[in-house]
Amino acid sequence: MRAGAARNVLRDILQPVVASAGVGLALGVVDLVVVAFAEQRHYGDDAVAWTLAALSAGSAVGGLLNGGVAWRVPARARLALTLAGLGLALVGAGLASGLGTLAVALACAGFFVAPALTTAYLIADETATPEARVRAGAWVNTGVNAGSTAGAAAAGLMVGGVPTALCFAAAGTAALLTAAAVGGGGRAGLRPKAGHGHALERSSPDTDSGDAFDRSVRFAGSGDARDRSARCAGPGDVRERRAPGTGPGDASERSAREVSDRGGEEAFPAA
Repeated sequence: MRAGAARNVLRDILQPVVASAGVGLALGVVDLVVVAFAEQRHYGDDAVAWTLAALSAGSAVGGLLNGGVAWRVPARARLALTLAGLGLALVGAGLASGLGTLAVALACAGFFVAPALTTAYLIADETATPEARVRAGAWVNTGVNAGSTAGAAAAGLMVGGVPTALCFAAAGTAALLTAAAVGGGGRAGLRPKAGHGHALERSSPDTDSGDAFDRSVRFAGSGDARDRSARCAGPGDVRERRAPGTGPGDASERSAREVSDRGGEEAFPAA
């Protein structure tokens, strides 16, 4: 039962989990590639610390701005956009010639890190049912950690024989591919399960059960029924109006016929 519930939670929040894994993957690559970049250019360890601090500072600024804006863009669209921004900034970091330009590029990349992760947690919280929100947040956190571990492992394999520019480009490409996957999977929109305090579907049917708009005009009294009809027939333009009396024991019928032809003749037969 618990394993099935965990799988259901993961299926519902797969999009933010994939997004967080993509962010973790990119960051895992960047952490090691920055060290390799500084060593190849004979910078000291303090230069590496300042460069990574620029990444953290950009993330802090991006997180503050993201929290201070009343967004009208849906969360899933923002998630894809922030991942795309992260990817482009990391691809640009591969073009850096010195540690200063690399710090600027990483600050720009960090600007999208906190908004992406915050949005991923937000989507997971809104998508999961109330009793599964803690597990949903844990899955997103697991995605970040798993992605970071995989990124560090991949960077360790690349740094020895691949230029650092290509390593940054690979990290950026991974973020862009994640953005494409998240954007494609988010077109269906946010649809939490019904019955758990979430209802995003509103319907206003024209006719509800037990509700019918039937408007009619009837001329009928107790013991009295009147039938009024107007009929047009033939070239003679015959209009027939009848008002039969249907009282008990009364079989009288009154009719008035108006017949108009070319000569304008009118006939009124006796009752």
